[in-house]
Amino acid sequence: MATGLESGAELQLPGLRRAAAHLGGLLGPRADIGSGPGVMTCVLAEAFAGAEAFAGAETVAVDATPGLLDRVRARAGKLGPGDRVAVRHAYRRT
Repeated sequence: MATGLESGAELQLPGLRRAAAHLGGLLGPRADIGSGPGVMTCVLAEAFAGAEAFAGAETVAVDATPGLLDRVRARAGKLGPGDRVAVRHAYRRT
């Protein structure tokens, strides 16, 4: 499942990068809610990396599936923005 999610999102990278560039003018923290394997999380972290106003800021990946959060960590480490990406496990209270 995770591989399919990641591959599908990677097909959308040009559009995701355009969206992240458009958001680049906005201030504040970034959270990728329902991050899945972290494709958009990494795009956001890359887009905001050079912005002086966001020096040291993190992009936070939030998902309910621990295995997908492991993919976020691995992807961020492999692509470079690992130090600017944090993960948070979302869980459902019963």
